[in-house]
Amino acid sequence: MAAVTVAAFGSCTDADGPGTGSRETAMPQIVWRTALAPSALPLGDPATDGERVFIQYRGITALRVSDGTQIWGTPPGTFALGALGIVERDGRVYVAEAAAHAFDAATGRELWRVQLVEDAALCIPAADDRALYFGTTGPQHIVYALNVENGHELWSTRLGPDWEFDGRITGVALSGDTLYVAANQDRSQNGFLVSAWLFALDRATGSILWSFVSGEGDERRALLSAPVVAGRLLIADDWLDNAIFAVDRFVHSEIWRVPGVPGFGGPLGVPVVRGDTVYRGSGDTFVYAADVQTGQLLWKSTHADGSIDHVTVCGSSVLAEEEAIEIFDRHTGTWKGTILNVDSDFITSGFATLGDTLVFASGPEAVYALRCPK
Repeated sequence: MAAVTVAAFGSCTDADGPGTGSRETAMPQIVWRTALAPSALPLGDPATDGERVFIQYRGITALRVSDGTQIWGTPPGTFALGALGIVERDGRVYVAEAAAHAFDAATGRELWRVQLVEDAALCIPAADDRALYFGTTGPQHIVYALNVENGHELWSTRLGPDWEFDGRITGVALSGDTLYVAANQDRSQNGFLVSAWLFALDRATGSILWSFVSGEGDERRALLSAPVVAGRLLIADDWLDNAIFAVDRFVHSEIWRVPGVPGFGGPLGVPVVRGDTVYRGSGDTFVYAADVQTGQLLWKSTHADGSIDHVTVCGSSVLAEEEAIEIFDRHTGTWKGTILNVDSDFITSGFATLGDTLVFASGPEAVYALRCPK
Protein backbone atom coordinates (compact mmCIF):
# COMPACT_ATOMS: atom_id res chain seq x y z
CA MET A 1 0.00 0.00 0.00
CA ALA A 2 1.62 3.28 -1.11
CA ALA A 3 0.69 6.81 -0.10
CA VAL A 4 0.16 9.35 -2.86
CA THR A 5 -0.43 13.01 -2.12
CA VAL A 6 -2.74 14.64 -4.66
CA ALA A 7 -3.58 18.22 -5.53
CA ALA A 8 -6.32 19.76 -3.43
CA PHE A 9 -9.68 20.62 -4.95
CA GLY A 10 -9.65 24.16 -3.55
CA SER A 11 -12.55 26.60 -3.24
CA CYS A 12 -15.18 27.43 -5.81
CA THR A 13 -15.56 30.84 -7.39
CA ASP A 14 -18.23 32.97 -5.70
CA ALA A 15 -19.65 36.47 -5.66
CA ASP A 16 -16.61 37.77 -3.77
CA GLY A 17 -14.25 36.70 -6.55
CA PRO A 18 -12.26 33.60 -7.43
CA GLY A 19 -10.86 31.54 -4.58
CA THR A 20 -12.15 33.70 -1.73
CA GLY A 21 -13.68 30.62 -0.08
CA SER A 22 -16.91 32.01 1.39
CA ARG A 23 -18.86 29.78 3.76
CA GLU A 24 -21.50 29.18 1.09
CA THR A 25 -19.12 27.83 -1.56
CA ALA A 26 -15.89 26.69 0.13
CA MET A 27 -15.28 23.03 -0.71
CA PRO A 28 -13.41 20.25 1.07
CA GLN A 29 -9.87 19.55 -0.11
CA ILE A 30 -8.28 16.14 -0.53
CA VAL A 31 -5.04 16.32 1.44
CA TRP A 32 -3.87 12.79 0.76
CA ARG A 33 -4.90 9.66 -1.13
CA THR A 34 -3.47 6.23 -0.32
CA ALA A 35 -4.03 3.45 -2.84
CA LEU A 36 -5.51 0.15 -1.67
CA ALA A 37 -4.68 -3.35 -2.79
CA PRO A 38 -6.86 -4.65 -5.65
CA SER A 39 -10.33 -6.03 -4.86
CA ALA A 40 -10.73 -4.11 -1.62
CA LEU A 41 -14.26 -3.04 -0.73
CA PRO A 42 -14.37 -1.19 2.61
CA LEU A 43 -17.91 -1.03 3.94
CA GLY A 44 -17.70 -0.30 7.66
CA ASP A 45 -16.94 2.94 9.44
CA PRO A 46 -13.27 3.84 9.86
CA ALA A 47 -11.93 5.13 13.18
CA THR A 48 -9.15 7.46 14.27
CA ASP A 49 -7.17 8.14 17.44
CA GLY A 50 -5.75 11.44 16.18
CA GLU A 51 -2.42 9.93 15.10
CA ARG A 52 -3.69 7.03 13.01
CA VAL A 53 -6.76 6.23 10.96
CA PHE A 54 -7.97 2.61 10.95
CA ILE A 55 -9.87 1.18 8.00
CA GLN A 56 -11.23 -2.28 7.40
CA TYR A 57 -10.84 -4.19 4.16
CA ARG A 58 -9.87 -7.87 4.37
CA GLY A 59 -8.52 -6.96 7.82
CA ILE A 60 -7.52 -3.70 9.50
CA THR A 61 -4.99 -1.26 8.07
CA ALA A 62 -3.60 1.67 10.07
CA LEU A 63 -2.48 4.81 8.22
CA ARG A 64 -0.72 7.88 9.52
CA VAL A 65 -3.16 10.78 9.81
CA SER A 66 -0.65 13.37 8.64
CA ASP A 67 0.21 11.87 5.25
CA GLY A 68 -1.60 8.54 4.74
CA THR A 69 1.50 6.34 5.02
CA GLN A 70 0.66 2.78 6.04
CA ILE A 71 1.85 1.89 9.56
CA TRP A 72 0.58 -1.66 9.89
CA GLY A 73 -1.95 -4.16 8.59
CA THR A 74 -3.41 -7.34 10.04
CA PRO A 75 -2.36 -10.62 8.39
CA PRO A 76 -4.67 -12.14 5.75
CA GLY A 77 -7.27 -14.42 7.29
CA THR A 78 -7.45 -12.55 10.59
CA PHE A 79 -11.16 -11.94 10.03
CA ALA A 80 -13.76 -14.44 8.92
CA LEU A 81 -16.17 -11.79 7.62
CA GLY A 82 -15.34 -8.21 8.50
CA ALA A 83 -17.59 -5.91 10.49
CA LEU A 84 -19.52 -2.66 10.13
CA GLY A 85 -17.81 -0.95 13.03
CA ILE A 86 -14.29 -0.40 14.37
CA VAL A 87 -13.76 1.26 17.74
CA GLU A 88 -10.54 2.74 19.15
CA ARG A 89 -10.01 3.45 22.83
CA ASP A 90 -6.93 4.00 25.00
CA GLY A 91 -4.40 2.62 22.55
CA ARG A 92 -6.43 -0.40 21.45
CA VAL A 93 -8.49 -1.10 18.32
CA TYR A 94 -11.46 -3.45 18.55
CA VAL A 95 -13.54 -5.33 15.98
CA ALA A 96 -16.28 -7.90 16.61
CA GLU A 97 -17.55 -10.34 13.98
CA ALA A 98 -17.21 -14.15 14.10
CA ALA A 99 -14.75 -13.42 16.88
CA ALA A 100 -14.03 -10.33 18.97
CA HIS A 101 -10.51 -8.95 18.43
CA ALA A 102 -8.31 -6.41 20.19
CA PHE A 103 -5.18 -4.95 18.55
CA ASP A 104 -2.47 -2.62 19.73
CA ALA A 105 -3.19 0.68 17.96
CA ALA A 106 0.47 1.56 17.49
CA THR A 107 1.81 -1.77 16.19
CA GLY A 108 -1.17 -3.88 15.08
CA ARG A 109 -0.20 -6.73 17.39
CA GLU A 110 -3.24 -8.83 18.26
CA LEU A 111 -3.74 -8.62 22.02
CA TRP A 112 -6.57 -11.13 22.31
CA ARG A 113 -9.25 -12.93 20.35
CA VAL A 114 -12.51 -14.42 21.63
CA GLN A 115 -14.57 -16.77 19.44
CA LEU A 116 -18.31 -16.07 19.58
CA VAL A 117 -21.31 -18.37 19.40
CA GLU A 118 -23.08 -15.94 17.05
CA ASP A 119 -21.81 -13.38 14.58
CA ALA A 120 -21.44 -9.75 15.69
CA ALA A 121 -20.49 -8.18 12.35
CA LEU A 122 -23.76 -6.21 12.06
CA CYS A 123 -23.30 -4.47 15.41
CA ILE A 124 -21.50 -1.14 15.87
CA PRO A 125 -19.53 -1.63 19.11
CA ALA A 126 -18.47 0.74 21.89
CA ALA A 127 -15.69 0.65 24.48
CA ASP A 128 -14.63 2.35 27.70
CA ASP A 129 -11.66 1.89 30.00
CA ARG A 130 -13.20 -1.31 31.36
CA ALA A 131 -14.92 -3.23 28.58
CA LEU A 132 -15.73 -3.74 24.92
CA TYR A 133 -19.51 -3.83 24.37
CA PHE A 134 -21.28 -5.38 21.36
CA GLY A 135 -24.14 -7.70 20.41
CA THR A 136 -24.86 -10.59 18.06
CA THR A 137 -27.32 -11.69 15.39
CA GLY A 138 -29.23 -14.98 15.53
CA PRO A 139 -31.47 -17.01 17.85
CA GLN A 140 -29.59 -15.88 20.99
CA HIS A 141 -29.06 -12.11 20.26
CA ILE A 142 -26.68 -11.54 23.16
CA VAL A 143 -25.00 -8.36 24.39
CA TYR A 144 -21.45 -8.89 25.71
CA ALA A 145 -19.08 -6.91 27.88
CA LEU A 146 -15.50 -8.21 27.48
CA ASN A 147 -12.58 -7.11 29.61
CA VAL A 148 -10.37 -4.80 27.55
CA GLU A 149 -7.18 -6.26 29.04
CA ASN A 150 -7.71 -9.92 28.21
CA GLY A 151 -11.11 -10.44 26.51
CA HIS A 152 -12.58 -12.28 29.49
CA GLU A 153 -16.34 -12.03 29.72
CA LEU A 154 -17.51 -9.57 32.39
CA TRP A 155 -21.17 -10.20 31.67
CA SER A 156 -23.54 -11.24 28.88
CA THR A 157 -27.24 -10.51 28.54
CA ARG A 158 -29.71 -12.15 26.19
CA LEU A 159 -32.23 -9.58 25.00
CA GLY A 160 -35.77 -10.72 24.26
CA PRO A 161 -35.45 -14.25 25.67
CA ASP A 162 -39.09 -14.84 24.77
CA TRP A 163 -38.73 -13.79 21.11
CA GLU A 164 -39.94 -16.61 18.87
CA PHE A 165 -37.67 -15.85 15.93
CA ASP A 166 -34.23 -14.36 15.32
CA GLY A 167 -33.02 -11.02 16.61
CA ARG A 168 -30.26 -8.64 15.56
CA ILE A 169 -28.31 -6.27 17.78
CA THR A 170 -27.15 -3.44 15.54
CA GLY A 171 -25.35 -0.96 17.77
CA VAL A 172 -24.52 0.21 21.28
CA ALA A 173 -23.87 3.62 22.85
CA LEU A 174 -22.55 4.62 26.27
CA SER A 175 -23.63 7.38 28.64
CA GLY A 176 -22.75 7.52 32.32
CA ASP A 177 -23.45 4.17 33.94
CA THR A 178 -25.81 3.03 31.17
CA LEU A 179 -25.37 1.10 27.92
CA TYR A 180 -27.99 1.80 25.22
CA VAL A 181 -28.62 -0.95 22.69
CA ALA A 182 -30.45 -0.95 19.35
CA ALA A 183 -31.99 -4.28 18.33
CA ASN A 184 -34.51 -5.80 15.91
CA GLN A 185 -36.98 -8.60 16.61
CA ASP A 186 -38.29 -10.75 13.77
CA ARG A 187 -42.02 -11.35 14.32
CA SER A 188 -42.42 -13.77 11.42
CA GLN A 189 -40.46 -16.79 10.24
CA ASN A 190 -39.41 -15.10 7.00
CA GLY A 191 -38.33 -11.89 8.75
CA PHE A 192 -40.88 -9.70 6.95
CA LEU A 193 -42.49 -8.38 10.13
CA VAL A 194 -39.95 -6.68 12.36
CA SER A 195 -40.05 -4.62 15.55
CA ALA A 196 -37.36 -2.12 16.53
CA TRP A 197 -36.19 -2.08 20.15
CA LEU A 198 -34.10 0.22 22.30
CA PHE A 199 -32.76 -1.22 25.57
CA ALA A 200 -31.04 0.43 28.50
CA LEU A 201 -28.63 -1.87 30.36
CA ASP A 202 -26.68 -1.36 33.55
CA ARG A 203 -23.13 -0.81 32.37
CA ALA A 204 -21.57 -2.75 35.26
CA THR A 205 -23.84 -5.80 35.36
CA GLY A 206 -25.76 -5.98 32.07
CA SER A 207 -29.12 -5.93 33.85
CA ILE A 208 -31.94 -4.55 31.70
CA LEU A 209 -33.17 -1.24 33.13
CA TRP A 210 -35.88 -0.46 30.59
CA SER A 211 -36.89 -1.05 26.97
CA PHE A 212 -38.83 0.72 24.23
CA VAL A 213 -40.39 -0.98 21.19
CA SER A 214 -41.75 0.36 17.91
CA GLY A 215 -43.65 -1.75 15.40
CA GLU A 216 -46.74 -3.86 16.07
CA GLY A 217 -49.30 -5.73 13.96
CA ASP A 218 -48.56 -5.09 10.29
CA GLU A 219 -46.00 -2.36 11.05
CA ARG A 220 -42.40 -2.94 10.02
CA ARG A 221 -39.61 -1.19 11.92
CA ALA A 222 -35.84 -1.83 11.97
CA LEU A 223 -32.69 -0.16 13.29
CA LEU A 224 -29.46 -0.70 11.34
CA SER A 225 -27.07 1.38 13.43
CA ALA A 226 -26.29 2.51 16.95
CA PRO A 227 -28.41 5.06 18.83
CA VAL A 228 -27.01 8.48 19.76
CA VAL A 229 -27.29 10.03 23.24
CA ALA A 230 -28.23 13.73 23.11
CA GLY A 231 -28.98 15.10 26.58
CA ARG A 232 -32.02 13.32 27.94
CA LEU A 233 -32.87 11.97 24.48
CA LEU A 234 -31.85 8.80 22.69
CA ILE A 235 -31.94 9.34 18.92
CA ALA A 236 -32.17 6.46 16.44
CA ASP A 237 -32.80 5.98 12.73
CA ASP A 238 -35.55 3.59 11.61
CA TRP A 239 -34.45 2.01 8.34
CA LEU A 240 -37.75 0.35 7.40
CA ASP A 241 -39.87 3.38 8.31
CA ASN A 242 -37.32 5.79 6.77
CA ALA A 243 -37.62 8.05 9.81
CA ILE A 244 -35.44 9.42 12.57
CA PHE A 245 -36.95 9.49 16.07
CA ALA A 246 -36.12 10.39 19.66
CA VAL A 247 -36.99 8.57 22.88
CA ASP A 248 -36.82 10.25 26.28
CA ARG A 249 -34.30 8.26 28.34
CA PHE A 250 -36.09 9.03 31.60
CA VAL A 251 -39.76 8.50 30.72
CA HIS A 252 -39.05 5.86 28.01
CA SER A 253 -41.47 7.23 25.42
CA GLU A 254 -41.13 8.56 21.88
CA ILE A 255 -40.89 12.37 21.83
CA TRP A 256 -40.68 13.10 18.13
CA ARG A 257 -40.33 11.38 14.75
CA VAL A 258 -39.22 12.99 11.47
CA PRO A 259 -40.28 10.95 8.44
CA GLY A 260 -38.50 10.75 5.11
CA VAL A 261 -40.10 9.93 1.78
CA PRO A 262 -42.36 6.85 2.15
CA GLY A 263 -41.30 3.68 0.39
CA PHE A 264 -37.57 4.17 0.80
CA GLY A 265 -35.12 2.71 3.29
CA GLY A 266 -33.17 4.83 5.71
CA PRO A 267 -29.38 5.08 5.96
CA LEU A 268 -26.89 2.49 7.18
CA GLY A 269 -24.90 4.96 9.25
CA VAL A 270 -25.42 6.49 12.68
CA PRO A 271 -27.22 9.87 12.91
CA VAL A 272 -24.83 12.76 13.55
CA VAL A 273 -25.55 15.26 16.34
CA ARG A 274 -23.73 18.58 16.46
CA GLY A 275 -24.94 21.12 18.97
CA ASP A 276 -28.71 21.45 18.73
CA THR A 277 -28.98 19.79 15.29
CA VAL A 278 -29.16 16.17 14.17
CA TYR A 279 -28.28 15.21 10.59
CA ARG A 280 -29.22 12.05 8.72
CA GLY A 281 -29.12 10.77 5.17
CA SER A 282 -31.65 8.49 3.52
CA GLY A 283 -32.23 6.02 0.74
CA ASP A 284 -34.67 8.60 -0.62
CA THR A 285 -31.56 10.62 -1.77
CA PHE A 286 -32.08 13.52 0.65
CA VAL A 287 -30.19 14.79 3.69
CA TYR A 288 -32.29 16.01 6.64
CA ALA A 289 -31.39 18.38 9.48
CA ALA A 290 -33.69 18.58 12.51
CA ASP A 291 -33.74 20.28 15.88
CA VAL A 292 -32.51 17.80 18.49
CA GLN A 293 -34.99 18.75 21.20
CA THR A 294 -38.19 19.17 19.16
CA GLY A 295 -37.63 17.25 15.92
CA GLN A 296 -38.56 20.34 13.93
CA LEU A 297 -37.24 19.95 10.38
CA LEU A 298 -34.67 22.71 9.82
CA TRP A 299 -33.86 21.85 6.22
CA LYS A 300 -34.11 19.12 3.62
CA SER A 301 -31.48 19.09 0.92
CA THR A 302 -31.94 18.88 -2.80
CA HIS A 303 -31.74 15.24 -3.84
CA ALA A 304 -28.48 13.48 -4.57
CA ASP A 305 -27.94 11.02 -7.41
CA GLY A 306 -28.24 7.95 -5.19
CA SER A 307 -29.11 6.55 -1.79
CA ILE A 308 -27.24 8.22 1.07
CA ASP A 309 -25.92 5.73 3.61
CA HIS A 310 -23.63 7.94 5.74
CA VAL A 311 -23.32 11.61 6.64
CA THR A 312 -20.89 13.63 8.69
CA VAL A 313 -20.25 17.24 9.61
CA CYS A 314 -17.01 18.72 8.31
CA GLY A 315 -16.43 22.39 9.08
CA SER A 316 -19.20 24.42 7.45
CA SER A 317 -20.34 21.45 5.36
CA VAL A 318 -22.32 18.24 5.65
CA LEU A 319 -20.77 15.40 3.64
CA ALA A 320 -23.12 12.74 2.33
CA GLU A 321 -21.87 9.40 0.99
CA GLU A 322 -23.71 7.96 -2.00
CA GLU A 323 -20.52 6.41 -3.43
CA ALA A 324 -19.68 9.93 -4.53
CA ILE A 325 -19.53 12.55 -1.76
CA GLU A 326 -22.19 15.23 -2.00
CA ILE A 327 -21.44 18.50 -0.19
CA PHE A 328 -24.18 20.57 1.48
CA ASP A 329 -24.03 23.77 3.49
CA ARG A 330 -24.34 22.79 7.15
CA HIS A 331 -26.65 25.68 8.04
CA THR A 332 -28.98 25.87 5.03
CA GLY A 333 -28.77 22.53 3.22
CA THR A 334 -27.75 24.26 -0.01
CA TRP A 335 -25.90 21.95 -2.37
CA LYS A 336 -22.26 23.01 -2.86
CA GLY A 337 -20.88 20.35 -5.17
CA THR A 338 -19.71 16.75 -5.61
CA ILE A 339 -16.30 15.15 -5.18
CA LEU A 340 -14.91 11.62 -5.59
CA ASN A 341 -17.46 10.75 -8.23
CA VAL A 342 -15.41 8.99 -10.92
CA ASP A 343 -14.84 5.30 -11.62
CA SER A 344 -11.34 5.33 -10.15
CA ASP A 345 -12.23 7.35 -7.04
CA PHE A 346 -15.44 6.78 -5.12
CA ILE A 347 -16.47 5.93 -1.56
CA THR A 348 -18.07 2.82 -0.07
CA SER A 349 -17.32 3.31 3.64
CA GLY A 350 -18.67 5.60 6.30
CA PHE A 351 -16.70 8.51 7.75
CA ALA A 352 -14.32 9.11 10.63
CA THR A 353 -13.84 12.71 11.73
CA LEU A 354 -11.08 14.51 13.58
CA GLY A 355 -12.08 17.83 15.07
CA ASP A 356 -14.93 18.34 12.56
CA THR A 357 -12.42 19.68 9.99
CA LEU A 358 -10.61 16.50 8.92
CA VAL A 359 -12.55 13.54 7.53
CA PHE A 360 -11.41 10.06 6.49
CA ALA A 361 -13.23 7.69 4.15
CA SER A 362 -12.35 4.82 1.83
CA GLY A 363 -13.46 3.10 -1.34
CA PRO A 364 -12.29 0.15 -3.43
CA GLU A 365 -9.37 2.13 -4.89
CA ALA A 366 -8.03 4.23 -2.03
CA VAL A 367 -8.32 5.83 1.39
CA TYR A 368 -8.85 9.59 1.47
CA ALA A 369 -8.27 12.40 3.94
CA LEU A 370 -10.32 15.55 3.35
CA ARG A 371 -9.98 18.91 5.07
CA CYS A 372 -13.04 21.14 5.27
CA PRO A 373 -13.17 24.93 5.67
CA LYS A 374 -14.63 26.15 8.94
